[in-house]
Amino acid sequence: MAESAVRAEGVTKVYPGRRRQERRVAVADLDLDVRPGTVLGLLGPNGAGKSTTIGMLAGLVSPTRGRIRICGRCMRRARQEAVARVAVVLDRARALYPRLTPVQNIRYFASARGCPKGAVKRGRQWLSRFGAAQYADAPVYRLSLGTQQKAVLACALAMEPDVLLLDEPTVGLDVPSSLELRSAMRMLAEEEGKCVILSTHQMDVAQSVCHDVCVLAQGRVMAYGSVKRLLTMFAARAYRIAVRGAVSAELRRALSSVATVRCCSAYASAAGHHASMQLEVDSERAFYEVIGILHGAGLEIESVTREEPCLERAYLKLVAGGDDDGIVGRVGDRSGVAEKGNRSA
Repeated sequence: MAESAVRAEGVTKVYPGRRRQERRVAVADLDLDVRPGTVLGLLGPNGAGKSTTIGMLAGLVSPTRGRIRICGRCMRRARQEAVARVAVVLDRARALYPRLTPVQNIRYFASARGCPKGAVKRGRQWLSRFGAAQYADAPVYRLSLGTQQKAVLACALAMEPDVLLLDEPTVGLDVPSSLELRSAMRMLAEEEGKCVILSTHQMDVAQSVCHDVCVLAQGRVMAYGSVKRLLTMFAARAYRIAVRGAVSAELRRALSSVATVRCCSAYASAAGHHASMQLEVDSERAFYEVIGILHGAGLEIESVTREEPCLERAYLKLVAGGDDDGIVGRVGDRSGVAEKGNRSA
């Protein structure tokens, strides 16, 4: 089995306050095991600890306790060797000097990091792979946001990192630029064998780019595992049902007794009253009970559509407490997500 590109064990970051009770726990007991060729997404609301996690993995923030290893190098004992394996992009607006060209930025940062010769050549090659070769010698401030992000990535990759850390890489990009960047991140992992860790609020980005996700809330891991497994766990039987007829308050109460009614909208036409509702059931039997209730109320069912599993819905259940049992990731098991309290299983 390949050595972990990034491994975190019990990593905690506490920011001190003037008094003990004012201390803020930004990240608590974080465990990660990320292999080369993997894209890991850090998901969570503002203040969840995503940026602090990125900072600790990059060696920019010292953990209060716990251990971080980058490609086998301990961040505490061999920090210089560990940091040399990492490239980090925290803020696109300040990542490059705007009056310099991408190539000039690459030359400057390569010199500052003491990287071996060939960084400019590698940077030009990455710009070409990202479809931005024609902008290599143009001042950064004249480039579009999407092209600036490509230049930032090219600059980071010119340093030959094994691990690439990105904080909200697609924020502010138009749709074409966002799609191009998503493709680039998957390519870096699957074709180049890079370990890519990104933080994002955008569930569509996480679902289309990431192999694994780690969901954080208030500094704690709520779930950690493969996107596929997380979707399977939260693949609630969700349906959109269109009916002809009026939906009364009494009917809504009856439906709520066997299903979770997410929304119900009614409208009228020349043909009479209509309604569309979205609901979730926990079993096939409950679904047929819903159908029976609708028929019993004299409504004509016009259509039934089953909704596909959605990472956004799974995420909302986790951070909003919609999952009654709660789950937490099992480190080292990239194929699944374990139940809370069963991490050693």
